Amino acid sequence: MESEAKIIIAFLFNRSGKTQLTESEIYLPLSMELGWLSTTESQEFVKYAIKQGLLVKKEVGLYPNSRLENITIPLGFTPSKRLFSEKTGEQKVSIIDGLITRIREKTNQSRQQILEE
Repeated sequence: MESEAKIIIAFLFNRSGKTQLTESEIYLPLSMELGWLSTTESQEFVKYAIKQGLLVKKEVGLYPNSRLENITIPLGFTPSKRLFSEKTGEQKVSIIDGLITRIREKTNQSRQQILEE
């Protein structure tokens, strides 16, 4: 299965009908037209895609680094909310994990001991 980032890139290029897009032609639809990400998040997505090699930056614009024909875009596709946290390396901590961490800091008990109690 393709990553959401690749699917988003394929979606945007297919939607535009172009083989190259400028950064703004990628981040503006993500935020303004589709409402999938905030403007800041969509700009960060472009930087992430370049850094990960999903997009190649050349003088006149950005090009996908893989053949778009090989990427299947699910009908009615919208990215999940975990997309942005995955791509920036942020991980949401569950409430239980947060509590366990705080208890460990205060009591010096192991995770297993806390869970058993």
